[in-house]
Amino acid sequence: TAREGMKPMNKDYAFANFSLTHGVIFDILDFIDIQRGIKHPYRLTPEEQEMVAPLMGVDHEINHERTLLIVLIESLESWAVQPEIMPNLYCFIDTHPVAYVRYSESQIVGGSSADGQMIVNTGLLPVRDGATCFRFPYVTYPSIVDRNDSSVTILTHSANCWNQKVMSNAYGYTQLIEGEWHDEVLSERVIQYAQRGYKTIQAITVTSHIPFEHAGYSNLEAPADMPGLMAKYCKSLHLTDEGLASLFAMIDSIPTLKDATIVITGDHSIFWKDRRDEFKKWCKQHNREWPVEIAACPVIYYSPSITEDIEVLDLCYQMDIFPTLLNLTGNEEYYWKGFGINVLDTNYTKIHRNDIQSLFELSDKVIQANYFE
Repeated sequence: TAREGMKPMNKDYAFANFSLTHGVIFDILDFIDIQRGIKHPYRLTPEEQEMVAPLMGVDHEINHERTLLIVLIESLESWAVQPEIMPNLYCFIDTHPVAYVRYSESQIVGGSSADGQMIVNTGLLPVRDGATCFRFPYVTYPSIVDRNDSSVTILTHSANCWNQKVMSNAYGYTQLIEGEWHDEVLSERVIQYAQRGYKTIQAITVTSHIPFEHAGYSNLEAPADMPGLMAKYCKSLHLTDEGLASLFAMIDSIPTLKDATIVITGDHSIFWKDRRDEFKKWCKQHNREWPVEIAACPVIYYSPSITEDIEVLDLCYQMDIFPTLLNLTGNEEYYWKGFGINVLDTNYTKIHRNDIQSLFELSDKVIQANYFE
């Protein structure tokens, strides 16, 4: 009862917002819950198995002929990709042939950044209660990572955050690098591992993490009457963009990156409707375009197979990233195709979407069933 009443995103949240007694109770019950799930996993019904079957392929290995680079930018929303706020990312999009998905709806539940990372890496959707990374860290996950190749997750925070130490391994990454909050160090490490020939590199920024406490280090000048939180967010993303500048500058100079498949996206959107309405009102007062009515993340795909600019204006979903990467890396017959759709499919807008909520429910059961073991 205590555990259900709290439903925190993670144990740190429990300790910070409830009494020490509640925190200990949550820890104990969470452990019991994990053990019970391991010993008595959910079993899919025949009807549920029929729903999963069309999403299964035949290849049990991922093969990357070229490097795959995944860049998850903390809290990146679509409207923030502007030359004033993120000039280096904007320049990269403008000067390289990319597939630019402007609006990808965030599908996180109780694990925010960790949920976003899981969706991109596995093509699954998060469980409905709590954080998947804490509740189900020891099930078998499908993954875009080649488990037989050199692969690394590079963090700008502790490996204990969001259970990264366990989950990076669960997704198939052979190394995990912790770091400080400086995103320029992140860029340097990505460049180093690309030069070493690593096949899969995942880089996760942190400078633009709420409450945007690093905004004071930014040299971006925000209008004096801009809403305070909006100004801090823009400044923080500007700082993140400066940190990634060296990476964007070196992509054409390092053969493994020039020939790589790269995806750049936000791990999740960040602002609720009331804040977005506040920002929209300010933009209207200053004759600035407010580009989108929903909270969405941009997704930028770069790949040798993309030879001209492609702009996708349809509303897409985070779950579409996984099948799109399978297509770009030549792994479309991987044993798990994901719940999403390849956004580069010319029939994308004609493909019928199943009820999204039913996909969440099915994914929850698939994870609890340890279906991919």
